[in-house]
Order: sequence, then C-alpha cells, then structure tokens
Amino acid sequence: MPLADCVMERKIGLLQAHFASQAAKDWFQPEIFRGLARLRGMECRAPERWAEAFFARKVLMA
Repeated sequence: MPLADCVMERKIGLLQAHFASQAAKDWFQPEIFRGLARLRGMECRAPERWAEAFFARKVLMA
C-alpha cells in the first residue's frame, strides 16, 4: 500500500512516541523504518516512494 511522505513521517513519529520501551533496541531507528518502507515502495512501484506491506492470515470473502 503506497504511503505519502507526510504519512511516513507521521508513522515514524507515532512509533517513537508510543513504543518508548523499544527505544534502546538497535533496530528501533527512523532510518530502519524508512529503509523498509522504501524497499516496499520499490517492490510495488509506488509513485510516492514509500509503501506498507500487509499479510492477511485469514480473509473473509463475502
């Protein structure tokens, strides 16, 4: 799912604000979140540069 720049920055801000318990982890860095979102953006050819990936274990088709 493509993400706009402002959404990506908001997501990173929210992660940092609400997951303070993870702040000491070496992987909990804005650059890591941007890097993963950039890779997802390349995978789906997102015009916005960034993208989010989702996995559905169960899908209900009605």
